[in-house]
This record gives sequence, structure tokens and C-alpha cells, in this order.
Amino acid sequence: MVGSIFANTTEEGMINLDGYRLIQYDKGTQNYGSRITGLNSPITTCEININGNSSTIEMKSAGLSAARSVVLLSLRKILENSDSTNPKVIFNTYFNNLLNRDDVSGLLIVIPKILENNQKIIESFKSIEKSLLLGKFEKPIYFIFENDDILPIVDIVNNQEEESNLLSYLKETYQVVTSEQEAKTIEPLSVVNLQTTLSGKESQNPYIGIVAHYDTISVLPGLSNGVNGDGSGAIGLLEIARLFQTMYASPSTRGPFNLLFVLTGGSKLGFSGTKHWINHVDSKLFSQLEFVLCLDTITSNQLYLHIAEKTNNKNIINLYKHLIQTSKQLGIDLQFIEKKVEREIAWEHELFAKKGIVSATLSSQLVPITSQLTKTSSLDLKVVNSDSLKKNILFIAEGIARNIYNISSISIFDEKSVNEKFIELWLKVFTNEPRFTPNMNKDNTIVKSLKSTLQQLGSDVKTQDFNLASSPYKFYGNSKVNLSIYQVKPISFDILLLFGVLAYLFILHISFTGISGVMHNISSLFKQQRTNKSKK
Repeated sequence: MVGSIFANTTEEGMINLDGYRLIQYDKGTQNYGSRITGLNSPITTCEININGNSSTIEMKSAGLSAARSVVLLSLRKILENSDSTNPKVIFNTYFNNLLNRDDVSGLLIVIPKILENNQKIIESFKSIEKSLLLGKFEKPIYFIFENDDILPIVDIVNNQEEESNLLSYLKETYQVVTSEQEAKTIEPLSVVNLQTTLSGKESQNPYIGIVAHYDTISVLPGLSNGVNGDGSGAIGLLEIARLFQTMYASPSTRGPFNLLFVLTGGSKLGFSGTKHWINHVDSKLFSQLEFVLCLDTITSNQLYLHIAEKTNNKNIINLYKHLIQTSKQLGIDLQFIEKKVEREIAWEHELFAKKGIVSATLSSQLVPITSQLTKTSSLDLKVVNSDSLKKNILFIAEGIARNIYNISSISIFDEKSVNEKFIELWLKVFTNEPRFTPNMNKDNTIVKSLKSTLQQLGSDVKTQDFNLASSPYKFYGNSKVNLSIYQVKPISFDILLLFGVLAYLFILHISFTGISGVMHNISSLFKQQRTNKSKK
């Protein structure tokens, strides 16, 4: 093993676990993220004290070894002072300062086992996540989940004595290894858009479009499973399409509007999928678009309808009135936020507004994220409030349906109309599988499932599959690797073994030659040395 020629391992002392590597990517000539994949070092820990804007780091011993060590850190401990300490100080201390030490070969950060009850940790992690995404680290950084196998190791490593205590040299230590090769770029950088339609009474009827993105980017690509932040809109679109499929199945119940459903990729790369769809969609369909509703995050009871400007279109004004009425009846706090379209696109609907199409984004976020690439939460893994999601889906579908059929006095859809099993199924899919943008090509299982579902819900399903050849971004693989942790005998064990072997050989020599023979050999050796010195 690299790092200690005396390292010994036993199968009983080895565990394998999933390691989630910090993102690695390039933007033009700039390099970001963790630039190294390989890891083969003993595990240690350290004491870190933060006082105001300064901090001290005291390393603990990993046994008598000249090898650099991987520092094992608890994410909970990193963030425990986040309320009282500047996040930048936490970031610089635990990442920049620690990784710049010559005796540190990498970081191994333990994520709490149950995140549902650790909302504070999730929110606190967001405070340093952007810094991690925009930093550059020449050493590997891995995150692992707390489990029954790793907890005893954490306890043992945390209880290691300080380096000056010789007792630490007699204790067994652990070494972490990954056999993965260094990461390669994910090429080509593909994006897939999916669309389907439901035809109204007549083909020349105007279209109401519903758009949502299904992919995401995370500082931990292997954990790009977020539903609260990114997946809820896509799930909402699918269920809304299913609800209207039941209404449009019969010519007698079709409305005077065509319905368009579009799932886009590349959302965190400047809404590249949406831009491509607008520029390459059938011109006739695009000319018939009267209104587009983009679904962002729809998992809370507080929703904001972001619009670019007020409209004089009576149909759209009527739609807004129906949405307001429906939100009040369902107990949803809906607020309209007007923001002019600027040069930098903040919301997805602004791309449509630039083309002269009345559009809006429905989101639980009041303010847009300044950079879509940093709109990420790697720990967005908790169970979604499915009741709120179902209610919001019902609100959107009911509001649009009332506008289509121009009905205010009665409900078209109710709670029983919403298919809970369908929503739960997609929640499970999205929370169990990462949806990292560079991996969401046409062969991705989630993309295939989305396409298959749209084929069942609508007609004339179309796919746009294209490469972002002009994108300044390059992303790297090895986002999720197998880490092996071995129990390693301390070097003191090898030294004692060496002395034991020498003693055994000495005793064996005595048994063959006798004590007198041994003494004669020793005496001859010293006499020979004196003779050689006198000759000189």
C-alpha cells in the first residue's frame, strides 16, 4: 500500500461504502472543484477551534507513519457554529486552510444518517455550498453517509491520542482507498427536451403551455436527487398532463385550447434546453402559444407567480383571476411578483417573454438565484411534503381548467382527481436517482421513463436531443465511487514483530551452536574488527 510499507489489512476489518466526490468542472480556462480522484491514506482527525475570524487546527495522530492522512470530519460539527460564525470563516478553516497542510492528503466528510430531522444542517450547508462550487482544491474531497459500519470507525478515529502520546502507536488505525482512475470529462455534453400535446376542439385553437425542467446540478453530483428544488415542477407537469388527458379523451369535453407540455434539460446552464426549444420548435405551434406557465419549486403553501409585465390579453387576465380564486379556495397564499426582463435571465419564463409571449413562473421562491449554476442543494434529500405538492398540483390544474371552460361556480377537479400513487411513484424515482445535468442524455433511464410517460399521456411526442458544443463548461465523472476502508496494524506491531523474529533467530542459533559457540563467534567478530583497524 502506498503511504506505509508496513500496512497490513484483514478482510474482517474492511468495509466498502459509497463515496460522493466533490464536483469537478472547468469553465473556459478556469478549473473548479476537487481536481483529484485517487485516495490511499491513513485516516485521522483534528481539533479545530474557531474564534471570530481566526482559527487553529490541531492534528491528531494516525499512528507512527510518515504518510499524509485523510482527515475525517463530521458535517454536523462543521456546521454547528454556523449561526454565530461567518460562513466564509468556516469554509476557509475546514477546506482551504486544512487542505493546504502538507500532512493532509484529502477530506472524508460524514453526513448525518437522518436528514429529515436536521433541516438546520441542510440550510447551513447551503451557506458554504456556493463556496465549494466556486473553489478549486488540489486534493480529493469525499462525502459519505453515516451508517452502522462507519460509526465505530468514527468513534475510534475521534478517540485517537495526540501525536506525542506513544500509546497511539500501539493502536490499530484505518486506511481509506479508492481504486478509481482519475476522472475524465463527460463528453459530449448532451441535453434532451421532451414535449407532448393535447389537442383541443380545433387544431387552430391557441395553446397554453406548461414547462418544467427535470435535471439539476449539485456540488455533489452523485447526490443530485433534489425534489424540493428541481424535481417538483417536473412531477407537477406530469400529473397535470394526466389530469387533462382525462378531460381531453372525449371530443365532447375538449376545451377551446390546445395544451402543450415541455420538459427541458440544461436548466442550470442558462436554461440552455429552453433556449434551444424556443429556437427550434415548429413555428406554427410557437405562433399559437398564447400563454406559458413555467413550474419551478412547488412544494410549499406559499407560492409566487412571477410575471414580466402586466397584460391586456383578456384570456390571460381571466386565467389570473381563476388562479387567484382557486388559490383562496384551497388555502394557498398566492402572490404576483412583477419584474422586468433584464439582460441576464433570472426566471425561465423570461425567455418566452423576450419572444413576445405572455408567460409566468410559479415558484415558492420570492427572489431568483443570481446564478443558476449555484442554485443547488446537495442535501435536498429529505422526504418532500407530498400533501403540499398534491395541493399545488390541484391548484394549477383547477385554475387552468376553470379558465379553459370559463367556469367559476363549480370545481372541475378535486382531491380525489389527483393520483397520489402516480405522484408518489415519481417522487420515489426522483429521490432515488441522481439527475446531474451532464449525465441526462437520451440513454439515461430517467429520461427514457419521462419520455415513455409523456407518450402515454399525450400525442405526437417529440424529442430534441442536442449537444452543447459551444458551452464553456466541462464536467468530469467519478461522482460516486467505491471507497474501501481497511483496518491497519500500527507500525509498532511491525517493529515488535521484527524484534520477535530476530530474537527467535538468535535463540535458534544458540540451540545449534550452544552458548560457548555464540560467545566464540562474537569474540571472533570483535577481534577481526581490531585487526582491521591495526592494519589501517
